[in-house]
Amino acid sequence: MYDAIMMTNEQWMQKLQRRMKGKYESAAAAARKGDPSKPDLTKEVERQTLLEVQQGLRAPGMDEAAFCAKFADKDGVLWARPMPRHGVYQGKKLAGDGITVFDKIRAIDEARISRTNKATRLHESLVMSNFEFPARVAAEFARLCD
Repeated sequence: MYDAIMMTNEQWMQKLQRRMKGKYESAAAAARKGDPSKPDLTKEVERQTLLEVQQGLRAPGMDEAAFCAKFADKDGVLWARPMPRHGVYQGKKLAGDGITVFDKIRAIDEARISRTNKATRLHESLVMSNFEFPARVAAEFARLCD
């Protein structure tokens, strides 16, 4: 875990590229053996991502050159880390026809594997008042109005 945090952004990008290439090769091998689930998962994540881009919810994906052009300083040092996206099967979903059931696929942005979540986690939390507080305020307000 510490190693991922301490990697430079360039090192992280290289590691991520190797990881994504492995996932692609695994999906391609599964498809050649007749298992379409991994390629279908990837296609659905791509479809969801493009829809989110169209709706203005996210920026489009970038290749390495575009990422480096946008996030490198004048010396070529990256000041950002790419975040991979993948999909997971998450139960079943009923189609619009009310009859057909299909696998529900959720797109996941993986900040965990780069340890971005660990590096940016809040170490404090807010404690909210319980239900009693508004009731006491209302009672005091009613008392003052009498």
